[in-house]
Amino acid sequence: IMIFACRPGAPKPLREIDPAVDPARWGFFVAFSPDGLDWDLRPEPVILDFKNHYGGYNSIFYDSMLGKYVAYMQRRPELHFATPRYPVNRRFVSRMESADFINWTDPNYRAFGPDEQDEIGQDLFEPEPFQYEEAGYAYINMALWLDLYRDMCGMRLATSRDNLIWHWAGDRQPFIPHGPPGSWDAKMIHPPFMPALVKDDEILIYYSANGTAGMAEGKISQIPRRRDVGLAKLRLDGFISLEAGVSWGQVTTWPIVYTGSALELNVNSKRLLPPELQDYGVRVEILDQYGNAHEGYRFEDCDPIRVDDVRHRVTWKGSDDVSKLAGEPVRLRFHMGFASLYAFQFKE
Repeated sequence: IMIFACRPGAPKPLREIDPAVDPARWGFFVAFSPDGLDWDLRPEPVILDFKNHYGGYNSIFYDSMLGKYVAYMQRRPELHFATPRYPVNRRFVSRMESADFINWTDPNYRAFGPDEQDEIGQDLFEPEPFQYEEAGYAYINMALWLDLYRDMCGMRLATSRDNLIWHWAGDRQPFIPHGPPGSWDAKMIHPPFMPALVKDDEILIYYSANGTAGMAEGKISQIPRRRDVGLAKLRLDGFISLEAGVSWGQVTTWPIVYTGSALELNVNSKRLLPPELQDYGVRVEILDQYGNAHEGYRFEDCDPIRVDDVRHRVTWKGSDDVSKLAGEPVRLRFHMGFASLYAFQFKE
């Protein structure tokens, strides 16, 4: 499947049309091929919208959980923020669904973009969401953001559980940090045009970057730029973690219903600590939906977890069997000290 944009009836592609002199809006056309060589272009656009400009950076993928194609399209309205604080035209991302790649939902559903918590001069440029297959109902978005005042760009991380509602992670800080001044990745870091790869319990993210600026208006063609490719690595499920320091903390999940007979954690609680700080690690309680601990799965029953493991099985007095609580609503309460928790799952 190939999809591209142009103005209906015009010979020029989207990128060659100046919206300042041509008020027409954009349509997306699609072509199909059985072998990737011979393509059949449909004569009519599959997406046509007269309200907002489409950008040139869009992401479309098949969601195996929804059983549909999902498209995230870069948009640029005439004036998205009308308040004095936001007198500029800033981009946003719209979201659409299709079962056949021909008929799409409303192209004006705003999925995410700049809001009142973003500084003036920051703008969304490129959405790069994908389904994180290792975690089932989990979606990751390594979006490209511009900082026009600093003449820099970088990645910002967002997560979703339903491929509809997105939440910015990490206090909206750069997901992959820029290098020091003068380095090859000091100014511009671009997300990959493909999902992150998982190999040997590591997440591999191939990104492009360069050490010179040039994204600000009028400068992009004036500064010579060389772009290189870098590789960032994370542990399995390592996009986000719960972190606990010297003081013990706890976090309790919403009620969940599970299948399986054992609870596995992706956790790093292996520390070299002085003798006076030996009370650290992770312990897990299993509660009913009202917050009462189940007998045999209390804090004092849980064997301390002091390991660095992507698949550690939790035990309570030496047993990992949780099958008797399967199928009923429970909550998990994690007690943590000097530990990082990345994920949990129930396994047979």
